Amino acid sequence: MPNSEVLSVKEACEFLRIKRTFFYELAYEGRLNPLKLGRRTLVRKSELIALLESLPKMGF
Repeated sequence: MPNSEVLSVKEACEFLRIKRTFFYELAYEGRLNPLKLGRRTLVRKSELIALLESLPKMGF
């Protein structure tokens, strides 16, 4: 995966290690805000990182 500021849905799913359907669930819930460029759906890498940082920490 190239070091890019904007990722495709496939790249975003690989980055988060999630399935494509869960990606679209996150978008539907408003937790991700994908961008449209023609037919392509893109998402900012910074938004993915913010999503990860917003997740609750596991307290072991």
